[in-house]
Amino acid sequence: MADDTYFASDWSPTDMLQRAWTALQPHLVILVGVTLAVTVANFGISMVFGLIEGIISGIAQALADEQGGDAAMAVAMGIRLIVTTGRILITLPLTMLTTGALARMALSAARGQTPDLGAFRHGLSRLLPVLFASILVGMASGIGFIFLIIPGLVIAMVLQFFVFILMDTDLGPIDAIQYSWKLAQAHLVNLTVLWLLLGFGGLIALCGTCGLGLLLFQPLALVCQALVYVHLSGRNQDFLPDPAV
Repeated sequence: MADDTYFASDWSPTDMLQRAWTALQPHLVILVGVTLAVTVANFGISMVFGLIEGIISGIAQALADEQGGDAAMAVAMGIRLIVTTGRILITLPLTMLTTGALARMALSAARGQTPDLGAFRHGLSRLLPVLFASILVGMASGIGFIFLIIPGLVIAMVLQFFVFILMDTDLGPIDAIQYSWKLAQAHLVNLTVLWLLLGFGGLIALCGTCGLGLLLFQPLALVCQALVYVHLSGRNQDFLPDPAV
């Protein structure tokens, strides 16, 4: 059964990177284009909210200088809190939507299929599970980072497949997290090496190209993760039954 193939060990990090590049090449335009669009959208939203917060801070400071009271500053702080909350309420769902959609597109590329923008529709249908699972994984990793950092890195590494699982199955957030652990636990060495390679590649893409290289590197890394997930889970096709967890 597909859910028993997590014992598979016949893979190497360098081989997965090579396969990821091969899988990515036919779909460079759409995957790089979507990555660019998401980056520009996120930057635009941050700029808008940053401008609003800057205006509020300026008004608050002007009122405080003119009136010399704390009331103006308190009102401004309240408005700033509302703006910050609005930023979170807008950006967090959008981030989860784009994260899920890009994972779905990477899965298509990893399976030799053509990624399409219909992934965003699927991402919208799985928005709440992705959001809830992301919060749980973030909390678990954060607690791990408190304990000398290494446990947090390990937790993040073994749970890295949860978004792919949620976008590939109808499993709930808890089951997706458990299944990611099930897939990763026997491959910590290879996954660590792969993370180091991806981290080094990302650093080169960031520093060596003034960040422009990330537009290519991010889809490559995502397709590579999708390939590892597909290999370990044995889910080489869509529409397979959900795995046993």
